[in-house]
Amino acid sequence: MKKPSIVMQSDFGIDSALVSCMHGVVKKVDSDLEIYDISHIITPFCITQASDCLSLALPCWPDGTVFVSVVDPGVGTKRKGSVALTENGSYIVTPDNGTLTKVAMLYGIKAIREIDMSFNRYPDSEDVDVFHGRDVFSYTAARLASGIISFEEVGPEYSTDEIVKYDIPPYTVEDGFVQGYASGSKDNDFGILTTNIPNKEFSKAGFELYSMLDTTLEDDEGNVVFSAPVKFCRTYGDVGYGEPLLYREVALFLGLALNMTNFARTYSIQQGKLYKLTIRRK
Repeated sequence: MKKPSIVMQSDFGIDSALVSCMHGVVKKVDSDLEIYDISHIITPFCITQASDCLSLALPCWPDGTVFVSVVDPGVGTKRKGSVALTENGSYIVTPDNGTLTKVAMLYGIKAIREIDMSFNRYPDSEDVDVFHGRDVFSYTAARLASGIISFEEVGPEYSTDEIVKYDIPPYTVEDGFVQGYASGSKDNDFGILTTNIPNKEFSKAGFELYSMLDTTLEDDEGNVVFSAPVKFCRTYGDVGYGEPLLYREVALFLGLALNMTNFARTYSIQQGKLYKLTIRRK
């Protein structure tokens, strides 16, 4: 039977030797394991981006895949190192620091266990407390994927209700009216804004496809940074070059973008900052 793949993400940087160290530890545990990457250029310490990237990638991989996520500003502190079992049977090895928020919301987590580092730890690493990506998460993921340990042998189980989650702002959907929040996504080479409004919920507002919708973005001080009629459409090419569009983003939430132009750069959207988004039928 083929062993599950290991799929990694971190904020270490694509040119960092730390990524190679994590790959190497996996291969030392079991040279037959296949390793792939989501991204290693997540904004440093940005747990919300880690959560976004993980929730986007997870459903595209086979059930049983073992994910390793290392965005860990609390490394070496009392925050839990964990392995979460998702409803589709995949595993996520990560600090329990909010990274699991979007996965729990969109796909569900069946069970979670705290990693027992007394035996699930890379040998001779006990004197180092700042590289759990290598010494705990990659090592444990490899042992789990290879079958050396079972999920039950990861460590003690705790309630999924105790999983650390960051607050996702509320949204409002009514007939002809939607209000929520938007922020710059990690795909900022494209300048796309992602929102907290699920595609399925947005459809309940009754907006007709290809209709023009009054759309406003405000910063946290109430300053309007964007206000214009925007077409609700399927894809970027449904509007002209540089024109705005509202569309169903790949991460299952409403997106706001400019066709072939960087929305975030054009309107000085600050990474990690939330903007109030209001959409009305004209």
